[in-house]
Amino acid sequence: MTADDQFGHCRKPEVPKDWELGNTPASLCVLDRATGKSFSDFLAATGSKPFTRLAETLIFLWCIAPDTKVFVAAEEVANINARPVQPGYPVRRGLGFSLTNERKLGHPCLVDNEARAAGELYIDDSEGERVWMLNFKSGRFHGGTNSPPTDDQIKNIAQHFANLLDSPVELDLDDDFPIV
Repeated sequence: MTADDQFGHCRKPEVPKDWELGNTPASLCVLDRATGKSFSDFLAATGSKPFTRLAETLIFLWCIAPDTKVFVAAEEVANINARPVQPGYPVRRGLGFSLTNERKLGHPCLVDNEARAAGELYIDDSEGERVWMLNFKSGRFHGGTNSPPTDDQIKNIAQHFANLLDSPVELDLDDDFPIV
């Protein structure tokens, strides 16, 4: 099976935002078995009260690069009201409004110009157990003129993440997939 068959063809993002150009998230890493262990350890730690609420607010962006490496970073603020903030300051999930005037480092900042697929990775409760949730919410890699991954590619990507994280991964595919 080719990389195109397994993970999708390479897509160029819709136009990056001005504040994203030349910026890379401070938390950017390659997700492999070693970093996957750190993610699994964090998932386990979320059972402890100090980490439970923190885990519910974090969003990790992910992209699969043309060479099939998986890049992951916390969704980070680029600046607030055109003033730079501490690099790596994470955006918080579930606020319902943006404290950052939408000035965050998005998926195009994770890879060099192209990705096979992109989305979000986060922790959620599923029937009383905390699990990794994976979605394909990337308006710039799956919206506009870019086609979303096929059902088979979605399954392959979810299995790939489960292998790298050594942990079950559930899909969060709502009626709005893909989110534009």
